[in-house]
Formats: sequence, structure tokens, C-alpha cells
Amino acid sequence: MTADSDLDASREPAALHEPPRRSGSIVLVLLVAGGLVVAALVLMSIGRAQAQPYILGLLALLAMVGLFNLFAFAAGIIRFADRTTDDPVMAKVPDLAPDGLAVSDPRGHVVFANAAYLAMTGATGLQDVRPVERVFIGNPDVSEAVFRLLKAAREGKRLQEEVRVAAEDGGPGRWLRMRVRPLGDSKRDAKYSVWSVGDITRDRERQEDVFQELQHAIEYLDHAPCGFFSVNGAGELVYVNATLANWLDHDLAEIGSGGLKLTDIVSGDGASLLTSIVAAPGEVKTEVFDVDLRMRTGKTMPARLYHKLAFGADGAPGPSRTLVISRARDERSDPERAAEVRFMRFFDHTPMAIATVDRAGAVVRANARYAKLAQSLSPDSIATKSIVRAVSARDRNLLIAAINQAAEGQGDIAPVEAMLEGTRERWGQFFVTSVEEDERETEAAIVYLLETTERRT
Repeated sequence: MTADSDLDASREPAALHEPPRRSGSIVLVLLVAGGLVVAALVLMSIGRAQAQPYILGLLALLAMVGLFNLFAFAAGIIRFADRTTDDPVMAKVPDLAPDGLAVSDPRGHVVFANAAYLAMTGATGLQDVRPVERVFIGNPDVSEAVFRLLKAAREGKRLQEEVRVAAEDGGPGRWLRMRVRPLGDSKRDAKYSVWSVGDITRDRERQEDVFQELQHAIEYLDHAPCGFFSVNGAGELVYVNATLANWLDHDLAEIGSGGLKLTDIVSGDGASLLTSIVAAPGEVKTEVFDVDLRMRTGKTMPARLYHKLAFGADGAPGPSRTLVISRARDERSDPERAAEVRFMRFFDHTPMAIATVDRAGAVVRANARYAKLAQSLSPDSIATKSIVRAVSARDRNLLIAAINQAAEGQGDIAPVEAMLEGTRERWGQFFVTSVEEDERETEAAIVYLLETTERRT
């Protein structure tokens, strides 16, 4: 695409305006009045009989001028002056505008153009100023946009287009923003179109720079030595970096289009841990989980997740920012850390729900099985905060008494058979044990929950 030679901005001709209106003069008013007085004195001095033909002629002349002015006013040729249009400050506003402005009549002829438009089109005056569609004739890419603008102008609509005009000498091109709109809302003004042409090359360059920086940031994140993913409130993976996708042997094209969910990459009930976080509205929480990630082949990989969630004003969680650190290498390089990983995997994958609670029954830590069970009891997952809320109201005192016994350091606490909270009848058996004495300030008891609904039926 080549630029039209008329787009040379090196020249700055004056704007195309209507001829300036002549302002009224008190001197002319006095001259006209004085002339009438002199004529009257002359006619009086020559006598009534001799002055009568001249008087009739003068009156006929004045009547003719008055009648002509009446017809001219009715036809719109003469109108009362609007003093607001003679404001010199307002008259300079279009000329000082950085964008090119032009007004075209219903036939497409330019009736007004400011200095910026004349400079863009290379015009010097009324004789060679051209409308927008003629300036870009022969440029196929720009012509399509101009055609749409011209169609909108004829239909009295507003439209905006952004086009790139290549330089004639092979240098960097320019980006132009073209707008068209009706001159006004009245029937007469709606026939005229206001065209605006602005150079937005710098804005486009800034946008491209920001886009390039964003691309670099994504590339850095994709090739980081650790995994990263983001999951929304519906449990869908909206982003996974290339490192994690490579670990799990997944195609990046499947991610972000609803192809993968959190349960597809987290083994067992580990996904329930990530969705069990409850926080106050507006709070930002970061939790650490040791889970097994599921590869596409079905194999598992131990990993530690740093799961960050920001909650909105309504308490709904936003998309997560989750850092994934592979623990597979730790099993060979660090035996102590490997033992910790194996214990956490055992803790989260045991078929029994386990939770450590304080004296009031508030959950301090819980495994994945308990998180999944608590979420199934009520839509608000209140049981993830307090194990007492997992039990129906009639049996809560039994569980509270068992927790208090454990907090006092008693052993051999009898199991508690209680009805679980929820819309349908479910039963569970709670086994409560005490913790070491130095840990009782934060954790008063360990509660093991085994659902016995099927055994009762």
C-alpha cells in the first residue's frame, strides 16, 4: 500500500473559511442619517412646487430599497447578525485543532476545512481542496474504509475507521483515525457531514510496545522453571503455562477453551482442597497444599501448590494464581522432604475424613476427603470452617462434649454417632483423640469422620 502524494504535511496553508463578515460601523450610520438630513434641507430650500418631483423620487427609491430588503430577508439572503458567531476566540478553535476537520455539503463538495486538513491533503485554497474519498483514491486498503465512511455520511450516521497509510518512499507508514458525523440534528444541518482525520501513529506505537511487553511477560511465565495455572470459580482452567503443560503432557490448545477442569489435573479429592477456602469479602488468602497431579497418561506427580485467591465484595472467589512446584525430584535428593511429601499424600488420600480442630470446633487443618464431604453437606460449605456445623443441631452437643474431653487431655473417648447436616438423611461416626499438650493452644483435638449412611440402610 502506497501513500498518496497529497498527504504531504510539510506545507501549512491557511484554513478554508467563508469570507469574514464585516462588522457594523457607527460612522456609516451617521453618514446615512446626515445624507438624509442634507437632502431634506436641499429640498426645502428650492421650494415646494419644484421639490415635489424629487421628494416623490426619493420616497420611491427608499420604498424600493425597503421592499428589496423584505424579499431578501424572506429568501434568507439577508439575516440579522448573530454576535456569537463573530467571537474571535471561537473562530480560532477549528484552526488550532490538531486533527484535520472538513465539512462537506450534500453534493460532496468541501465547504470548510481547517489548516490541519489542508496540510494533510496538500491543498492551498478553495480551488484545490478535495474531500476525503478523493484524497485516498487508488489506495485499496484505505479505499474500503473510506467507502464505509462515505456510505455512513450519506445515511446521516456516525462511523469511525482506523487505517494504515504506507509511506511513498518506503519508510514507516502512518496510522490515521477517520471519523464522520452529521453537522447537526436539524434537517438542514443533517445534510452536511463533518469529517475528522487524525494521526494516531504514536498511539499505535505505544499500543504495540505494550503488546510486545505483554508477549514477553507471557513468554517468561511460560518458560519458568515452575508450573503455574489459573482456575476460575467454575473450576475451569483458564490458563496453564507451558512448563506445567509439559509436565502433565497436555496440549496448550486444550486449555483456555473449556477443555480442561481442575479435577482433570488434580488426582483424587485434591481439587476439593483448593475449592474449600473460605474467606471474608474482599480478603486475599494464600494456602499451601501438597497434592498429586494427574498426567494425561493417568500417572501421578507429587506437587506443592501455592494457591492464592482474591475474594470479591460479595464473597465470591475470583480467578486463582497458583504456583506449582514439582516434588518428584525431592524423593531422590532430599529424604526428609520426601518423607514429608509421602505423609501428606497419605494424609490427603486416606478414605477417612480427618480434621484438626480447636476447642470451639473450628477447623484448623483438614484433608481432601473432609473438604469434599463438607462441601457436599451445604451449598455455602460452612462445615469447612467448623466441624460442629457438619452435624445436625440435635447431635452437636455430643460432638462438642467429645472435643472438650480431648482438649482436657482425656483418652479413650467414646465414638460419637451423629446425624450429618444437609437436606437428606446422612449419618457419620466421629472418633476424637487428643493432641500433645504443647499444641493444645491452637489444636485441641483430632477428629476422624467415617460416613455410615450405607451401613445404616
